[in-house]
Amino acid sequence: MKIRRVLAVSAVLLASASAFADDYYVSAARGKGKKGTKEEPARDLGIITDKLKPGDVVHIAAGTYYGISETGVDEIKVPVSIIGGYSDDFTKRDPWGEFKTVFAGKNKSDNFKSNARLLVGDRRAKVAGKSEILVDGIIFDNGERNGYVEDAGLKITRRFNPKTKTNIAPDSPGLSIDAPEGCEITVVNCVVMNCAPHHKTGALKVFGGKGTKAAIRNNLVANNTGSGICCLSWHHPKDGKDLPEFVLENNTVLFTWRFDPMSTDCGSALKIESDVRVTARANVFAFSDAYGVDNALKSKLVSLSENLFCASMIAPYLEFSTKMKLEGIEEEAKCVDEAKDNVKEQITVPVPEAWAVNYAARSVIDRQAAESAVEPLDNWQNELRRMLGLPLQGSDLKTDSDVWLHRLDLESGLKCGGTKVNGKYGCERPAAK
Repeated sequence: MKIRRVLAVSAVLLASASAFADDYYVSAARGKGKKGTKEEPARDLGIITDKLKPGDVVHIAAGTYYGISETGVDEIKVPVSIIGGYSDDFTKRDPWGEFKTVFAGKNKSDNFKSNARLLVGDRRAKVAGKSEILVDGIIFDNGERNGYVEDAGLKITRRFNPKTKTNIAPDSPGLSIDAPEGCEITVVNCVVMNCAPHHKTGALKVFGGKGTKAAIRNNLVANNTGSGICCLSWHHPKDGKDLPEFVLENNTVLFTWRFDPMSTDCGSALKIESDVRVTARANVFAFSDAYGVDNALKSKLVSLSENLFCASMIAPYLEFSTKMKLEGIEEEAKCVDEAKDNVKEQITVPVPEAWAVNYAARSVIDRQAAESAVEPLDNWQNELRRMLGLPLQGSDLKTDSDVWLHRLDLESGLKCGGTKVNGKYGCERPAAK
């Protein structure tokens, strides 16, 4: 009994330390040592993660970060704020422009790990009072972390190649948040690209808990497998109370691939689990191998307003097993509280021509004939070719593809989310400060 009391008191004291939050600084260019101060920043985030306590704020300057000992992974089990896009002296910010903070990895590193590139939070953590998780202005680019069949970077590999010492393409998110009870989460001005997670997760994955609230705003999620953004819950109460709440505003989710050419249950821009409340407005959900919004688990607290849907191979919206066209969501979707002013429009995406040619030439298997009744596959292929500025052609389906999640370079990716579509939908480059 005495031991339990001591542990309980210690936990409260540790959690209360957030009242004395500290600021830490990281700079790839001039970092040295373990202090992590503005005058003497650390070289990499992993050097100071053991120091962090609830409420601390980490400021990260421009540069490419490969994780401590080139693991390509950072894990922070307490709620903190991670802010990137600074100049080396931390006086200016321009996250998608002059001062890019890029979280990457080296696939052939001896210390390579395939976990999420950044994990923040732990649902088991007990934090006294209000807790917050903020990730702002970080670019997660798995291009260097992925294993490719050949150096051309046209096709990822899911297996280790002992001859070339090429590791697998990580089957994990770029950013994963696992929020403790009552936590307030903000993900803003981030880029997640070239990630290859499976169908049950997303490139940007947020696990909410009892009473948590998440704001996901102005992010670019492009060229990933699995799901683009994944809203999940570890809190499943019978009375339906204190469900995690997600608000998604002005995000651009492009080119969400199936896990492999034969998969049928992934490839959606937004995936919603049961027992979550989701409000999505003014987002772009485009070029999805499956759906714009996947609500197969029938979360009944969904609001979809003023979103732009484009080039969903199967259908814009899935509810349980029902595939719905855009016009049917407002009246037919039983799990959508409100749906208004959503649009389906063709958009132009400024990807390089060579990348567009490969993307349009890949083979995707239509294993369910029912899918083509909603969005005919050949029409979808020609629709995307038209938007990519390529000549139209008939469909060419086979049992494999020579191109699968081929790499999109960072600068080209950023151009895809540089401005809002029609001045209203999706993300835009954050203003320099």
